[in-house]
Amino acid sequence: MKQAVVALLALWLASCSHAPVISEQVPTAGIDAWKMSGRIAIARQNEGFNGRFVWDEQPSGMQLRVRGPLGFGGIEINGHEGAYTVIHSGEHFQTNDPETELSALVGWWLPVHSLSAWLRAVPDERFPFQADRDSDGRLVSLMQRGWSAEYPSYRQRAEYLLPYRILLDNGEVRVRVVVDRFEAKTN
Repeated sequence: MKQAVVALLALWLASCSHAPVISEQVPTAGIDAWKMSGRIAIARQNEGFNGRFVWDEQPSGMQLRVRGPLGFGGIEINGHEGAYTVIHSGEHFQTNDPETELSALVGWWLPVHSLSAWLRAVPDERFPFQADRDSDGRLVSLMQRGWSAEYPSYRQRAEYLLPYRILLDNGEVRVRVVVDRFEAKTN
């Protein structure tokens, strides 16, 4: 009887807790439609950029908007594999090879094809990688395509456990991302 009372008391105390339920793994790998927004900081030698981003991913294509402080500057990319439109400094151009052309535009190699996966703490399965996970199965660090990614903190977003902070580094460029919002979309 005493053990039953202790068990019921433990269950009641647990139900009073307001701590978020944390998933053991990041269940975002299979999501093909989502929207993420947050803050981004890029540092390269003596240059830097701070801004906000919105990434909207759909099966039919994607849209990425990055804006500087007060909405000035930045870049917008729309399209799908093989056909992208880039808007930068008021100019529009088409590209079928965004990694090469956007890297030339920004002045450093930008792994466009892998960013969608990395932002969701998922390795890009098309390329070799090394990944370290914590005891709960969360990605802690990733080495892929000449970049290292670190995931120092996660937050629960509805039923998804997503990185809150992401640190990317390729030895020349450091990128810090803070994810403020994430929503999976149903089509």
